[in-house]
Amino acid sequence: MSSQQAMTSKHWFPATIQKAFNYLIAPFKLSEWKKSAQEAKGKAKQEAKKTLMLLGIYYVLFSPLVAMPFYNTCIFHPYVTGDYEIKEIAGVKKQDVYFENSQHTKLHAWYFANPAAKKTILFSHGNAGNITHRTEILKLLINSGASVFIYDYSGFGLSKGSPSVDGCIDDAIAAFDTMKNKLKIDPQSIVLYGESLGTGITSQLAEHRNCSGVILQSAFASLPEIAREKMIVFRLYPDFIYPVNKLNTKAYVKGQHPPLLIIHGEKDNIIPVHNADDIYAAASQKKSLVKLPEASHNDVPDHATYDMGNKLAEILR
Repeated sequence: MSSQQAMTSKHWFPATIQKAFNYLIAPFKLSEWKKSAQEAKGKAKQEAKKTLMLLGIYYVLFSPLVAMPFYNTCIFHPYVTGDYEIKEIAGVKKQDVYFENSQHTKLHAWYFANPAAKKTILFSHGNAGNITHRTEILKLLINSGASVFIYDYSGFGLSKGSPSVDGCIDDAIAAFDTMKNKLKIDPQSIVLYGESLGTGITSQLAEHRNCSGVILQSAFASLPEIAREKMIVFRLYPDFIYPVNKLNTKAYVKGQHPPLLIIHGEKDNIIPVHNADDIYAAASQKKSLVKLPEASHNDVPDHATYDMGNKLAEILR
């Protein structure tokens, strides 16, 4: 065997061991750790950028301003069915009234002309059902000595179209103008009555039309406030992200307003009673607050009290 072959044979085993050793310890070398750390840091930055970008996109897409058409489907729950064959309530005959809003959408209303009434209530109902589901409150109001005009928003009941916040305000203005121009009712004898979502509609209507009084049943302070209270995600959005019409009843009553009556059930777990307290505290003119100890959100007529009856009679004189 030549000396070169002997050396190759002699050093082959140690060289192989060294290579294997280097391979095994490579992950534990400081240089490799630094390299791995830098690669991991780069990947983490990329993932963070992607995550922030996605969060930004979701924040904008689901904001109340951009996604309002989607939220309209969450806010409004219109029913088209109901008992439209009702002839009278509390001894007062029903009249069907059809009119149009500014977009020429055909709307439907009931009018109960109480011969003994000095005031006529324009009733804006809540976000669900339709006018046929308000017979109990209609009975209470007519028995309190009022005439009542109750209408359905676009997309509710027999009214055409589809509902939206701005659209409902437009519908309410059209209803008021119909009472004045078609039914020849003196605007100074009209009392605006809002129920639940309708309280925000009523406060907006009262900013556009003068009236004799305002009644708010189960009211919320403003759309942003109740949204943040009911869903944590909306706390991420500042006021300017919400639609221009924020249905801000609290802001309305801080200014000039006619006599105001606020009615709220103390067991209301949909719109908590503190909303009524907030609105009452903010009101700057003549005001009354009636809390119904046993009433929740949808059963106010069933728990009407003597005090509520007196306050209704007062504002309807």
